[in-house]
Amino acid sequence: MSRFKTVCKRFWPLLAFGVLLLALAVGLLVWHFRSTPERAVEGYLRASLEQDADGLLRYASDYQLTALKGNTDMDLDDLREMLRRSYEQAQAYRETGRIRFQSEVDEPIGPGQADFDELLTEYGYKADPTEVESFALVTAHCYIDGRLSRTYFVYAVRCDGKWYYGFNA
Repeated sequence: MSRFKTVCKRFWPLLAFGVLLLALAVGLLVWHFRSTPERAVEGYLRASLEQDADGLLRYASDYQLTALKGNTDMDLDDLREMLRRSYEQAQAYRETGRIRFQSEVDEPIGPGQADFDELLTEYGYKADPTEVESFALVTAHCYIDGRLSRTYFVYAVRCDGKWYYGFNA
């Protein structure tokens, strides 16, 4: 038997185990960073409190992007720059404490369910509703330095398989 075959036989189980570990690690990462209604709402709110323009835009639905732009034709880069400038001018209002959220999410509301058409109409006032797959009401309790600061009631919206901060309930 050639030396190569002996080495392959010897290390095959080790190689298979390594591939299995790698697949498990990738699966855990995908599961950990999956898109959920509460992550979208909490991410948007945290970015807002921390005055993080990039984070805010990452979680903003088209509805929120339209609301942030107002009646202007600015693109995403211009909006990001406008947010950064406005945050620089309002440094006194930036939250610097430890922020923690505790959220509850109602069952997603999809086509054919009660309230879906009403929510779709609301979303359609500022954004294209044809990409909406579902909505979910998120109740997010915001704690700053361990004390309840505020409770938010927000509809998260799912478009193209990803959840975003939709609009206030």
